[in-house]
Order: sequence, then structure tokens, then C-alpha cells
Amino acid sequence: MLKLRLEPGGEFDRILEAAARSFSKVLERGVEEGVLTIASYPDLDALISSGIIYSIALSLGIRPLLRVSVKPPSRVTGPTILAGYSNLNYKASSIDGDLLAMASSQITSTPPPGSVYIEVAGSIGAMLGLITSQLGSVVVRPEHRLFSLSSSYAGRFVDKVGRFHGVDKVYVESAVKDRKLSLEGVTALKTYKPHRYGVCEGISKTVNPYYPTLTGDEEQCIRLLDSAGLRGIADSPVTRLSGDTIEKLAASVIDYVGQRIESVDPSIYVGWMVVSESPTMTPSDPRMASDALLYASEAGRGVEPLLSSIIDKEEYTIAEGSLEHYSNILGKSIEEAKPVRLKTHSWLRVYRVDIGERDSPTLLWRALSLTRQLDHESVVAFNVEEGLAASAIQVEEALGYGAAKRLVETRVARQEGVMLWLNLETQSV
Repeated sequence: MLKLRLEPGGEFDRILEAAARSFSKVLERGVEEGVLTIASYPDLDALISSGIIYSIALSLGIRPLLRVSVKPPSRVTGPTILAGYSNLNYKASSIDGDLLAMASSQITSTPPPGSVYIEVAGSIGAMLGLITSQLGSVVVRPEHRLFSLSSSYAGRFVDKVGRFHGVDKVYVESAVKDRKLSLEGVTALKTYKPHRYGVCEGISKTVNPYYPTLTGDEEQCIRLLDSAGLRGIADSPVTRLSGDTIEKLAASVIDYVGQRIESVDPSIYVGWMVVSESPTMTPSDPRMASDALLYASEAGRGVEPLLSSIIDKEEYTIAEGSLEHYSNILGKSIEEAKPVRLKTHSWLRVYRVDIGERDSPTLLWRALSLTRQLDHESVVAFNVEEGLAASAIQVEEALGYGAAKRLVETRVARQEGVMLWLNLETQSV
């Protein structure tokens, strides 16, 4: 039994080494027994981290079994890794196998014999990236480190302007030093692949943040640059622009957006991003990868597309392409969403929206809250054949860590994978 806390400070290297040994030991047990159980809380950081572990297990010849639930398994049989659970009440009688639990928060209980609990002052993805970089004997692809960065972008330790904090800052600094990754940082408009796409192509394909009338419409972006005297940079990647030109571009775009969104916050649209300049590295934009994995999971209404995208480079390319295609329909989805506030508990704000089969509830909610059509701290609900549904990922992002679990425990919702089925009256306020 062992409980570790990984945080920046004097004991960091020693704790990281112990965490890496514990992770390696569970994988070794998985190789011996041929199977590894992975249980993930349904927030994006834990899901992406679990997908990375799943991929590593496959490369070692292990048969991984992934379970997504707001509650951890009641019993542990065989080698098991838990991601994202802060409340574990295991006793010695509940454990029949090696257990490793990782959480981006304090784990309130004491680990029983045969188990290791690791708390991290950062995202699970950042910790996993640091751990796997220590394991020379384990088959870890460089792409796994980039997916760890995408998991970090999905966590709570990167602020609006792109600054990383806690263990995430340590991980980003170490990843930048990894020559295989060829990482570079850029401060500019938050667009997808700012090192590959021209300015207007990047803006038009970006759904996070949503650029009103520019997302999905490259020609409108070109017209905007024409009016600002910047037509010559429309096809140039942001990373090739001078600092003065980047500032002028950002000012023009933010002024344009500010005419369509009241009291626009510039930090939503401008920030520091890290990208891979390697021509062979996939993903090359970890921030975009976070959204691509989110979209794959929500549009597919399950975690399987997320897993496939991490395991197989071609599947990830398809997921990235699907996210880019979503930019073409997001503007119409926003117009047709028509949020309606539902009567529910006083502590919970729920909006029913009209949503298409290929919509991402979380990406749509981000755009709707950005354009002031609903409260940021709210749940987006939509009608499906089975009833009124919501995304557990969106609930977690909107209401804070553990929100999906609270909804299930108070019987407001029933959880199945990344989806929540809501038990609410459908009367509007």
C-alpha cells in the first residue's frame, strides 16, 4: 500500500520515479495475466489518459478492458488502473490484484494492501506523460506524449491565455526539450494548426473558440483581412508572421468579433499554444487533438471512437477531419439550437436545445455560452429516442469536477458511458 502526491518541489523526482515503478509494475502484471482493466471517470482528461493507457497495453500484447463510470468498480480482480476517481473506499477484502489509482485531485481514502494511489497537482495526462517518459522498456510511441499534451489541454491546469500550471507546466517544459516531438510555442489567435494552415483556413476550421460568421466561412475571413489591409497574410501560417503583424491581425479579428458578441474577452481568442513542427508527427496540434477526441466521443455517443483515434493514426486523421467538417455546420447548429430553460432543481440550470446527430454537445455549449445564449455554468440537454440526454463531459466542464457523479447520486440522471439520461420534467421556465 502506497499513497503518493506528485507536485512541483524538492521531492518531485523521487515521487515521479516511484510513480513510474508502480505504473510499470501494473503493466508487467498485465503482461503476465494477459489482461488489464482500466476504469475511467467520464471527464475528458481521464478519458484521454485512459485511451493512452489502453493503446500502450495493446502494444505490449495485453488485452485491455475499459469501463467508463462515475463510480469506480466495487471490486478489483486482476491488474487494474483507475483514472479520475477521488473517493475510493476499498478494503483489503475488495482487492484481488494490483491496483493503481490516479487522480487530478486529492484521494480521500487510504490505499489497502496491494494498491498504489497517486494524487497529482495537475492533469492526469501530464502525469502520465511524465511517467511514460521514464519507462524505456515500455513500448511508448512519441505520439502518446502528444496525446498526453491534449489531455493536459482538457484538464484544469491551463488557463485561458495558455499558461500551464503545476505538474502540467513541468510536463510541457520537458516535452519541449524532447527533440522527437519538435515542439514550438506560439502566441497568436487560437486557431487550429497555426503552423500549417493559412490564417483564414485556420480561423474557418476552428470551432473552439467559435468565431462568429468566420468559423466555417474562409471567404468571410478574407474579406475581413481585405478591409484591415491584411489580405497578403490570408494564406500564411501564423507562425511565419512577425510579432507586429500578429498583433494587428488579433486586434482586427477581436474588433470584428466584438461587434457580434457583447463584452468579448480577448483572452478567449488569443493565447500561447504549443505545436509540433515535425512533418511526421500526428497529432501536430495537441490543443486541436483535445477537441478532435472530444468530438469523436460525443458525435459517436461513446468512447470507442476516442480509443480508435489514439490507437490508429489513420483513425485520428479521420477524427480530425470530422472536427474540421463540423466547422461548416456549427453556425447553423447555433441558429437552430433555440435554448429553452427547463424547470428543475434550484441548484441546477438546464437548457434544452435542438441538436443534430453530428453535433457535439460540449462544443455547441461552448459556442452558445460564448455568444451569451445561455449561462456558462449550465447543462445542455437534448431529446433522443431514449429520452432527455446530456453529455457527462459537458456537465463536468460546466459544473466542475464530480458534477456528473452528483447528478447520478441525487438521481437527477442515469449514466451510461459518456452520456447522461436526465430525469427531469420538460416544462420550460
